[in-house]
Amino acid sequence: MKGNQWPLVLFTVLTQWGVGLLLISGVIRFILADQLNDTQADLFAGTVALLVICLTLIGMMTSLLHLGSPRNAYRAVLNLGSSWLSAEILLVLIFLLAAIGYGVSLWSGSHLTRFSTIVFWIGSGLGLFLVFVMTNVYRLKTVPTWNSPTTVFSFFKTVFLLGPLAAIAILQVVQCVTLDNQLSNQTSSLTTIFSWVILSALLLLVLDMMTTLQKGVSKKLSRAIAETRKSLYLRLFLILAGLSLFSIPLFLDFSASASPATASLVLGTAFLFILISELIDRKLFYASFERAGL
Repeated sequence: MKGNQWPLVLFTVLTQWGVGLLLISGVIRFILADQLNDTQADLFAGTVALLVICLTLIGMMTSLLHLGSPRNAYRAVLNLGSSWLSAEILLVLIFLLAAIGYGVSLWSGSHLTRFSTIVFWIGSGLGLFLVFVMTNVYRLKTVPTWNSPTTVFSFFKTVFLLGPLAAIAILQVVQCVTLDNQLSNQTSSLTTIFSWVILSALLLLVLDMMTTLQKGVSKKLSRAIAETRKSLYLRLFLILAGLSLFSIPLFLDFSASASPATASLVLGTAFLFILISELIDRKLFYASFERAGL
């Protein structure tokens, strides 16, 4: 995998972020169906649907930059029976269509209709299967550093890290924008639960990184880890910074005591730190076997 790796970095991270955002935000919306008013529900769900569509489209377009001849991209789906890559490309297209269908059902003004519910579950299921297929694309016997359960963990970690974080940030800002104090206690309680879950996941991620810094499966891999030690320390800093910022809503009710601009700035910065950390992590993933000389 010599050459420019950033198109694939962006494709996998953005697509997995979209899958996680669709899944978690849909669950939040269904749970809060009786608590959110129409303004909050429409703003939250509409923002999420638009973001998922944009993330998937951007990911697909950037992935074309990795191809030697983008005009022949359609040929990549001709080997469905024998290629995980062909299945990945087809599933991305279907997932995008499902996200568009979900968005249209929301923007049409129908609230939690049967069609919207069906499209949501189909899209979420396809998304999770898409991520599973992605892991098989990279679990190559010829690349020992990829052919391990760590690849599966890394890809699904992005789904369940970026998705919930983005959903929580959007929901919290929506509460600030709508300033519905009667519902703030109910929705913030769920936000707090999700925040603790995500913070726990982030702490586990920090422990995983600290363990990685001490591990060396082989001499070659040890040298590779040593070469990327600065990048790993940068990831650790970004995670801790994002963790600190995301803990603020646990002690400060944005919907009652902060402006939308303040909430957007704090949560947006926190999410940006985690997103950059994930991008660096994926870049190291693609470069790992080259650095190890394998």
